[in-house]
Amino acid sequence: MTDNMMGLFLSECLPSEVPTTFFCTQRYSELAKRRNAEIALHPVLDHTHDWKSITEGMIADIGSTEGVSGIRAHSCAYQQKYGVLLSELGLHYVSQVTLPFECEVEPFMHPWGIWEIPIRYMDNMDMWASERSGLTARKFSVKVLEAAISSKTPFCFDFHPVHILLNTSCMEDYARWAEAGRPEISALARNRNYGVRDYFNDLLQLAADANAEFSTCRDILGSIGPNGEAGRRVACASA
Repeated sequence: MTDNMMGLFLSECLPSEVPTTFFCTQRYSELAKRRNAEIALHPVLDHTHDWKSITEGMIADIGSTEGVSGIRAHSCAYQQKYGVLLSELGLHYVSQVTLPFECEVEPFMHPWGIWEIPIRYMDNMDMWASERSGLTARKFSVKVLEAAISSKTPFCFDFHPVHILLNTSCMEDYARWAEAGRPEISALARNRNYGVRDYFNDLLQLAADANAEFSTCRDILGSIGPNGEAGRRVACASA
């Protein structure tokens, strides 16, 4: 994801009034200018990496002036000892547990001192579930959007800006772009099939019609009441 591609996403796809959490692998100059944007970390971690050094480096490199509150590692890589480390580094939440959209779960505190904001929809997960595992009969289901609007607990969506720019309709669409060398996307891709951008736009329209409140993950955490409840919020997150 280049800086120009991020600029295209911000100008053409995401209304400025929609608060959004961006889980970033790098610093984006266009994003730094954005109001209503929370910048969180999206490191690439595997068993060969020094997770502590990578996380500390990213906090220093791409942290915003408001500081970094949250993290979601690439492919939701996580372990309990990492949760302890994140708490010690001063981060407040992770967002890596992926749940069926029907699950009404409040953000919760892990025993090792870090909050969890569960993901209830991810575009990659939706396409894989329908095409690979068969867990979802139909991708881009309106039932998910309706559940988000009516949910009594925060409903966290995870959309990848590149899928919105490409209007990815299936993982093969993304694979073709990746196999071509991940060329710069300078204009919104046209796709005859219904894709991620169409679904994202339907979410925005449905939320507007229902006067649903969007929120960043950080603001959801800040709204948690004395009994651990965060109330009805739709969290929009990009990775």
